[in-house]
Amino acid sequence: MELKGNIVILSDDLDGKNAVEISKIASDPEISRSIGSHGFPFPYTEEDALFFLEKNRSAGGFYFQRDFIIRSEGRIVGIIGLSDIDSEDMNAHVGYWIGKAYWNHGYASDALSVICNYADHVLHLRKLYTRVLEFNLRSLRVLMKNGFVVEGFIRDCFRMDNRFYSMFDVSRLF
Repeated sequence: MELKGNIVILSDDLDGKNAVEISKIASDPEISRSIGSHGFPFPYTEEDALFFLEKNRSAGGFYFQRDFIIRSEGRIVGIIGLSDIDSEDMNAHVGYWIGKAYWNHGYASDALSVICNYADHVLHLRKLYTRVLEFNLRSLRVLMKNGFVVEGFIRDCFRMDNRFYSMFDVSRLF
């Protein structure tokens, strides 16, 4: 499946052939540090990429997670996805990362716009949500540009490098 934006194409072609390229652009300490997840390693190896690409995303014919490779002009620039898809409560967690070389080109904003449209019109979700580390204002701006609002501020909830960080709780309703 391909979903088209203004400057990106989201592809769910998640086979191992992209592992080397994904590991190269994901293996950046600034990406790992800004994600706000203990599950995003640095360095990000080809094995890490293969693990991500080959993981189970469905059960009984229903997706509980949808991930897409973000491409622009034929290049992989990042990943975006929905996890914890809950069809009963009609919500999901959204997460994304963009390779540092591709920051400030509008790829994250366009990809998020496309995934919001997919969540609303294809999956018929009511809400998307995520958390953003207090210092990752670039990501917070991307979310707010796409209609997300800050619902709260969770103090000292994420431990990294022997320090605690706070996070913005953000969501968008459709």
